[in-house]
Amino acid sequence: ALRGLRYGGNWSVYHSIHATAYGIVPGHTMGYSRPRPQDLAFAMPLLDCGMHKLPGHIREKAAALSAQETKTVKTHPLIGYKMLTEIGKVKASLATIALQHHEAFDGTGYPQTLKGGQIEELTRIAAICDTYTAMIEARPYRKAHLPYDAMKNMLSVQMARFDPKILRTFLGRISIYPLGSLVQLSNQAVGMVVSCRPDKPLRPLLRLMRAPAG
Repeated sequence: ALRGLRYGGNWSVYHSIHATAYGIVPGHTMGYSRPRPQDLAFAMPLLDCGMHKLPGHIREKAAALSAQETKTVKTHPLIGYKMLTEIGKVKASLATIALQHHEAFDGTGYPQTLKGGQIEELTRIAAICDTYTAMIEARPYRKAHLPYDAMKNMLSVQMARFDPKILRTFLGRISIYPLGSLVQLSNQAVGMVVSCRPDKPLRPLLRLMRAPAG
């Protein structure tokens, strides 16, 4: 489905690969047998294949989309599903991830307004990884968000859109503060990140390196 595309400056191709790399993490953490993470790794690069059938001026528009343009964008999951099953001959269980990746756990997504368990579990993983990586990447219409801000947004503003169990698993494994990095606390003390806390991804464990007074 992606035949003929080159990497170059195509942010959507890079995004698909980036999201896939993150998708492997919860797939392994959740104890799946080997085929399930492999299915996820195969399906996730194809998530947005339907976007490449949309007009270029919509995909690369730097300003806000009009109501009609937004409606057009929301057709890409179904377009992608048809491309994968009818042209690519991809099995339906994998193509379904492309169809459902914009569905939301609370039923506010598209194109079928599915909710909760109606959404395939692999799709629920893919949706979280897709959203997170999209936020930390630059787009024609905005700058990239810092990982901390992306995680904070997913834990507050967008939390209802995601499977809470999978979201906790994902954020618990993807630390926003790499091990060994130095961070300054609000009291001006400096600490080194020594561990990530799965239950509190925004609050890593630190070893105090410098007291507030220096």
